Amino acid sequence: MPKTAASIDFDPRLRDNPRVLLRKFLWTGLLCLTAVLLLATYGVYRAYSWRLIESAHTEAKATCQVLLVKEKKLLIDINEKGHAELKLEDSEKANFGKRLHKYFQPFAIDFIRIWDLQRRVVDHTGDENNTRQTVIPPALDKSLAGESFSFLGKESDIGLGGKDREKATNQVISFLPIWGKNKEVLGAIEIRRSIKSYRAKIRREVAFFALSLGTALLALFGCVYFLVVKGANRLTQTQQILHLLATTDPLTGLYNRREIFARASDIFSKEQESKPHNTLLNFGLLILDFDNFKRINDTYGHPIGDRILQELASRLQAALRPYDILGRVGGEEFMVVLPESNLEQCQDIAERLCKTVRDNPFEIDGLLVRGSISIGGATAHPLDRELEAVLQRADKRLYQAKTRGKDRASWTDDAVCSSRLSELTNI
Repeated sequence: MPKTAASIDFDPRLRDNPRVLLRKFLWTGLLCLTAVLLLATYGVYRAYSWRLIESAHTEAKATCQVLLVKEKKLLIDINEKGHAELKLEDSEKANFGKRLHKYFQPFAIDFIRIWDLQRRVVDHTGDENNTRQTVIPPALDKSLAGESFSFLGKESDIGLGGKDREKATNQVISFLPIWGKNKEVLGAIEIRRSIKSYRAKIRREVAFFALSLGTALLALFGCVYFLVVKGANRLTQTQQILHLLATTDPLTGLYNRREIFARASDIFSKEQESKPHNTLLNFGLLILDFDNFKRINDTYGHPIGDRILQELASRLQAALRPYDILGRVGGEEFMVVLPESNLEQCQDIAERLCKTVRDNPFEIDGLLVRGSISIGGATAHPLDRELEAVLQRADKRLYQAKTRGKDRASWTDDAVCSSRLSELTNI
């Protein structure tokens, strides 16, 4: 079946096609939802972590205050210069360590170290070998300067050795300054609290939050997308209707004048681009006209004339090749674009069209109406630069066919391919 307006679907590659825009909206929406979900989940995780650190820091400060109040006499000593300093006798370390465990046991404390101003460990609750391998943590200087803070530990955290380093990722590390009577810093206490169970709880709660938020956002986006799809489908249908109205002849369903000329020009340009310069082009045009159509309208009326044109369009479509293009130029005049066709092929098609109209009268509401068509044909020359040159030659040949008796196809002044000439040749 040759190409006509009714057989061509709406081009989905159009830049403003709603379906293309809908796909862009879908992917953009999903990317935005993913970004919002990730950012929200990260924010909630950070908020939970911050609350955990604040809670651990508050408890560490309270416990440290209790420790200093009860153990002040044991820990603080007056040196020869009359200045207070942190000091713990070796004989007291064992008992002091037991009391440290007692003070911090309810809070799941992993490790405690007490530092003096010279960055020496006064006492600790860890392994003695670990203490000898200890590297002074950078955070200690801030605490000795009077700053109190807590943070989540990392695997790369320095200041520990052995198994204690492996635990750092599940710890809140607090550094608290130890103040003297005159508000001077005497040292610092380092407290590492295990949060392994809390971290697992946080992960569960954050995962639940992410799942709930993701479900809600997806449901909301699904509702919006459904409405957008509905609107896009209506817009697509409207565009298809408008496209069909703009390119289709309403009586015959063929391409209208503007569209058939546009497609002919496009095919002609592509044929030129695909062939070397001054090479014969495989491109032909047929301009055909229904003979004596005014007499039919005057005799049978315009409604009968319109139905004859509709039947004529159907016959012409059936006689053409699948890739040929047929359109109505206006009135009873039609045009056929013949891609990939040399002169001989174009002449054969023209003769076939003349024969299919002549040999089959039109039967309309019991009336039998005989008719014929005249065809002006032209093929592209190597020197043709515009489609207009081919159209002008085809139009001149149509005029020749009309003046030479109609019911024929005219090509050149010395070669007329008409059905009557063919009949005489076959005798």
